[in-house]
Amino acid sequence: MQKRVLVYGATGVQGGPVVSQLLKAGFTVRLLVRDRHKAEFWQQAGAELAFGDLGDHPSLEKANRDVDRVFLQLPLEFTETVFEYGRNAIEAAQEAGVELLVFNTSVLVPEAKTGVKALDLKHDVECYLRESGLPYIILRPTFYMENLAAPWSIPSIMQQGTVAYPMPSDFCASWISVEDMAAYVVQALKNPELADSVFNIGGPEVLAAEDIAKKFAHALNRQIDYYPIPLNQFEEQINAVIGEPVGTEITALYRWFVTQPQSPAALNLDSVLQKLPVQLTPMKDWIHKKDCFAA
Repeated sequence: MQKRVLVYGATGVQGGPVVSQLLKAGFTVRLLVRDRHKAEFWQQAGAELAFGDLGDHPSLEKANRDVDRVFLQLPLEFTETVFEYGRNAIEAAQEAGVELLVFNTSVLVPEAKTGVKALDLKHDVECYLRESGLPYIILRPTFYMENLAAPWSIPSIMQQGTVAYPMPSDFCASWISVEDMAAYVVQALKNPELADSVFNIGGPEVLAAEDIAKKFAHALNRQIDYYPIPLNQFEEQINAVIGEPVGTEITALYRWFVTQPQSPAALNLDSVLQKLPVQLTPMKDWIHKKDCFAA
């Protein structure tokens, strides 16, 4: 019998690959959506639609009916609303008797609080999930390669020959693609025996920031340099594009990572891949697959 999975955030950059890979893996997929039009593609691909909102508990109760497993991710917000959303989703899954909830934190959450909202709010949701009694698997990804394909990143790379990012040149991280994150999610949903586990997940290479420029240079066959954006400048740029306080909070996140004695994002994945076997994508291959970097 096919397992039915409820997917949150299905129409976003992270959620889309999860839906696609779950359908390919043979799951019955139900999407929580607010806007039918944004989900029409997935409905035509065979997904079920449940209409609701993370802030509306009755709609979550309805969406969780007859669901076996849940994939949860939360919006990019920096207020206590994020915790309330997470609590609502967890409680609705509990009430429905869901057998496993996989939570993608969308960021590498430390074990202790940091004073950074982007980390601490997810930390609080993690704690609530662990204490709920609901079987769970928590996935904490490093930095997404897709950040390098953001609208504010592409012109610098393609027109100026510069990878510009708010990290020192020697800061190391195991960058991960959203497709690989989705593959980890599918593996987690397939393996409820791994319940009550937490995995820090990343890509196949530990790269210094300056190495990213070398990967682009090799993939695009031209000179690409690296520029470490000063954090204050980065904050101003993101606030100008997205609005305050988003840029301020995202900058606080990067400031925490780059000021640690050792990079928390430089991962050895051997033990993770034994339990969640995923074929990971090197950055050079990811660059080749992205249309926005085509010559």
